[in-house]
Amino acid sequence: MKVSIITASYNYAQYLEEAIGSVISQAYGDWELIIVDDGSSDNSLEIINSFCDKDSRIKLFQHEGAENKGLKETLQLGLKNSSGDWVCFLESDDVLKPQYLERKIEAIEKNPEAGLIFNKVEFLCESDNAQKKAQIFAKRQDELGKFAPSLNMFKDFAVFNPVLTFSCVMVKKDLIDCANFDVKNEKFLDWWLWIHLA
Repeated sequence: MKVSIITASYNYAQYLEEAIGSVISQAYGDWELIIVDDGSSDNSLEIINSFCDKDSRIKLFQHEGAENKGLKETLQLGLKNSSGDWVCFLESDDVLKPQYLERKIEAIEKNPEAGLIFNKVEFLCESDNAQKKAQIFAKRQDELGKFAPSLNMFKDFAVFNPVLTFSCVMVKKDLIDCANFDVKNEKFLDWWLWIHLA
């Protein structure tokens, strides 16, 4: 079962090596990493290309004219160029633990009716407001621990977004291909997508 990992990249050169390295280190090997650069002005392309040269599973795409088009169009370009059965998202400043894909595949095999899988995350941050963000994540993690999905997932997701970040999601490719990306505010793109999928 092939997994397409899609990473939107925009001026995050300082994190890319670790993010890409975390994909290469996966115990599960049937993956492709689709990196879409959204018009970076730092040395992101140089770093991405160095990995593409070493591993044919890593592929770089850009918008026409190397324009900056935003997250919505960047993810859609990644999806258009992906060939996996499932799609996994990895934000360019995040990392995956080595067993991440392997454990998700195990969950899929045990629950073949599932179309979307997500998990808790570990918060890592170097910024000045790291403590505040860590507290917000801790509260959300606690809420997620109490989250018990009902048969009406649309209602569940409309009230509360239990998915903490794009980087903890795997979704069936045929489902995400049919999703409506036409969100009015890109800040809520992930929640918008999960509601539509529900």
